[in-house]
Amino acid sequence: MNHMIKSLLLGALIVVANDDARAASVQPISKVLPQMCKTLQQQGWVAPEDMLHPGHRQQAEMNVPGIMYMCSLE
Repeated sequence: MNHMIKSLLLGALIVVANDDARAASVQPISKVLPQMCKTLQQQGWVAPEDMLHPGHRQQAEMNVPGIMYMCSLE
């Protein structure tokens, strides 16, 4: 698994693993992950190159509301 994807997944796990004392102030994961993805993109992270179309980048984010959110950056 790509190191950066591992980092993003680790970040998601850290948010989910907050203790009960802080749980009331923690945003839902559905809001945290898109914010993390946006921040990483602002820091220069980019979507992986499209292997079927060299020279083009894949879409960084995919969202199916209520079902899944995916952010692929490297």
